Amino acid sequence: MFGKIDLKSKVPLYFQLANIIIDAIEVGSIKYGEQLWTELEFCSYYQVSRATIRQAMTLLIQEGYIYRKRGLGTFVLNTKMKQNLVKIYSFTESMNSLDKHHHTVIVALEKYSADTHVSLKLKCAVGESLWRLHRIRFAENSPVMVQEEFFLCKYFVDLDKKYDETQSLYQCFREQYQVVFNKAEEYLQSVLIDQNNAKFLQVEMGAVGTKLERILYYNNIIIGYGTGMARGDQFIYKIESNGSV
Repeated sequence: MFGKIDLKSKVPLYFQLANIIIDAIEVGSIKYGEQLWTELEFCSYYQVSRATIRQAMTLLIQEGYIYRKRGLGTFVLNTKMKQNLVKIYSFTESMNSLDKHHHTVIVALEKYSADTHVSLKLKCAVGESLWRLHRIRFAENSPVMVQEEFFLCKYFVDLDKKYDETQSLYQCFREQYQVVFNKAEEYLQSVLIDQNNAKFLQVEMGAVGTKLERILYYNNIIIGYGTGMARGDQFIYKIESNGSV
C-alpha cells in the first residue's frame, strides 16, 4: 500500500512519510474518502515512533490532504475539482494578444529557503535555495492579480539580474536560460479576498476573487510553483475541449 522510509536519509522521517502518502493519493493507491491506518498500524509497519506519525499527519492536515473525524479516524480529503487549461499561458502575452495596456510591479525578487509547504509542492528538500518572486499585475492601470512564485535557483542563476518588470517572465526563461515549460498543473478556486491581498488589489476585504495555484514542469521535473489571487470582477477563464462526449 505504501512506499518505504529511508531510515539512513537526512530527510526527516515524518516528511518522508507525508510525501509517501501524498504520492499514494495522487496515483490513486489511496482513494478520496478512504480511511488511513491508525497511528499504531503506521508505527508497526514503519517501525517509527508515534510522534513521527503525528507530525506527518499534522502536516498532511495543514496541506489539505487529510482530515480527522473525532472517534472515527483519519480520512483522505476529497479535493477540489481540477480543470486543465488549454495551454501554459503568460499574463504578459495574454494582455498583449488582447491589446490591453499592462504593467507589472515587483514587490520582491529574492533568495528564499524552501519551507515545508513550498518544498512539498516543488518536491524538493526543506531549505533548498529558491527564488521568491512577488508581483502585482496591472491591466489598464488597475491592479488585477497578485502573484507569489517560487523557482529552483539551480535552474535560474542570477535571475535577479536577468529579469525585470518590463518583460515576460517566461520569455526571460526561454531566452536567458533556454527553459521552456512542457507541462503545467493549475487549480482555480473561488474565494473571498483576504485583507492583505485586498490591499494590493485595491478592493474591499471579502470581495470575490479567484485563487490560482500553478505547478510548472521542465523536462517533466517540477521547477516552479506559485499562487495568485485575481479579482473576480476582472477575469473570465476559458477552457476548450476537443472530441465527442
